[in-house]
Amino acid sequence: MTELDTRYISRAGNKLRVRLGIEHQRASVGTFSSLEQAIAARDKALATPADDTIIAGRITVKHNAPALQPARASADQAHTPSHRNVKGTDTSGASGVLTSIPTVPGNVNHDIEPPLTVDAERWLYCSDLHVPLHNRAYIERLMRVARGKNIDTLVIGGDLFDFASSSKHPATEVQASLNDTLRIAGDVLVALAGVFARIVVLPGNHCRRIAKKLNEPLDFDALVHAALRGRCAAQFTITSRDYVYVGTRWLVGHPTFYEASGAAQLARAAIKERRHVIGAHTHLVSLQYTFDARHMVIYPGHMTDPDLTPYIATGRALSRHAEWVNGFVSVEHDKPQLYCDDLVDWSQFEGR
Repeated sequence: MTELDTRYISRAGNKLRVRLGIEHQRASVGTFSSLEQAIAARDKALATPADDTIIAGRITVKHNAPALQPARASADQAHTPSHRNVKGTDTSGASGVLTSIPTVPGNVNHDIEPPLTVDAERWLYCSDLHVPLHNRAYIERLMRVARGKNIDTLVIGGDLFDFASSSKHPATEVQASLNDTLRIAGDVLVALAGVFARIVVLPGNHCRRIAKKLNEPLDFDALVHAALRGRCAAQFTITSRDYVYVGTRWLVGHPTFYEASGAAQLARAAIKERRHVIGAHTHLVSLQYTFDARHMVIYPGHMTDPDLTPYIATGRALSRHAEWVNGFVSVEHDKPQLYCDDLVDWSQFEGR
């Protein structure tokens, strides 16, 4: 009986597997029904020129193989005929096995903006303004709270713009034009810049409507700067990411890929990132903990005027969706506070 070469041939059930060493890996050449076939495959693979690849998938032949002792390479048999690194450089000085690893096409290697970290211990967060459908009263309340608490950092967590005229949905009502949306949004941002020294702006799904309409990439900061028209630009930090980190304990944003159960999605993010999470998009107010009671998951409400939103104003009574709730949240030294009509006595901030 021919002796089993355990350096390259091992038993795999009722078949024999031929594998060749490539540095610390063992690449499979195939599985065969007899020792003679396995030896022939081994010899062919070892004779393969260095500029070819021998990893071409597995071949399985369903026949009974001869009974063989389990093949495990011992220390003195662990030698491989030659070694090559992943770039194909011969490290042994001998002809041997070459792995073929494809590279990513150049047009895919675009720069991806790294996540932004906002260094702040005291900050306010709001989302879903949907300008020009914004709620002026709540924006004024946001500014009064900022002045009353002396908070100078604001994070706008998506959907600054509504861009209804670029929506994929049928235009059943008269919608604000793109120019009007940018002009009014710019005025809202300038008003906020009169209170906040630093404003961080993230995109939301409505902010991406123009890019989808054009079917090509459109930088979010270009839209925000088009709205600002050069005013107060130094006070704004704009990111195209749908989230930012705030301090060491918070993750906030407007998820690009939203699930029906948004709270569960954010709870998973909180556990994965080991941070408290503040979301957006739902237009609801809530605060809950993850199942391990270590991280908070907050929905801050919205800053839109439902009476100005056509599909809400005209179909509210029979809508299957929960009633929207206006609100925002402050965080001071990692202690959050929600602001909405049922939780806050607004009179304490009058005159601010």
